[in-house]
Amino acid sequence: MGGRRIHHVAIEDDWGMSQLLGQYEVSTRGRSLDDEGYLRACDAAGVQRVLDERYADLHLPVVVVVLDADALVASGVPVEASDDRGGVRVLGAIESNDPAIVIDVLPAVRDGDRWLAPTQLSGPEA
Repeated sequence: MGGRRIHHVAIEDDWGMSQLLGQYEVSTRGRSLDDEGYLRACDAAGVQRVLDERYADLHLPVVVVVLDADALVASGVPVEASDDRGGVRVLGAIESNDPAIVIDVLPAVRDGDRWLAPTQLSGPEA
């Protein structure tokens, strides 16, 4: 079944490139792990907020990467809460081809002037 789930919003091309490299190091739109010191993530309830605040004006395809927080920690990547709005910090690169860590990659759907969070987001939260 897996552990606690957290969610990272990614530009589809960035996530696709990570499949070739084996590691994902984009913190958020336009910012890298090196820039921020962590990768931004959130609980399922925060995904729509992130899409609205950071990606609404972007017309490139966007995906929501569902991650197992416990598997990240077991692999040596710490995970910590970052705010009271469901924000989470992943303190290292994500092994993008590890099925224990990456539970699912779900496309966001463009609806007019915004992206909509996938309806399939569920499961135990971090």
